[in-house]
Amino acid sequence: MVCAEEQREVRSYNQTRILVAFEDDYRAYADALAKAISAARPQLDVATVGLEALQTEVARLDPHVIICSSPNPATEQQEGKLAWVELSVDPHRPSKFCVSGRRWESLNPSLEELLGVVEETEQLLVGSSRRSGAC
Repeated sequence: MVCAEEQREVRSYNQTRILVAFEDDYRAYADALAKAISAARPQLDVATVGLEALQTEVARLDPHVIICSSPNPATEQQEGKLAWVELSVDPHRPSKFCVSGRRWESLNPSLEELLGVVEETEQLLVGSSRRSGAC
């Protein structure tokens, strides 16, 4: 029999984790984006941090999806991260996406496109017993 505390830990471990990080000048944008993602997909665990704390929070939270205003700074350190989105704050510059090694760019992506990245990542998690904790 599994106690309630163990069930919460399992649920939290299996929950898709999203980390949103932007410079302080774009903090309101990051917060609005995180709230929009949470509203559209309440089952997700969405956190926001300042860009200066990104590496520390990546190590601490072990997110499945990272959405930030900077490129992935160290591919080797991010090994195992399923998705990284470099979301441009300039609508005339493309945002860069990477999901499980597949890369593409998009000009001024919509919330629906970002949620598509989340959904694709969730599908990858379901198919991966190592990341999902399945037997």
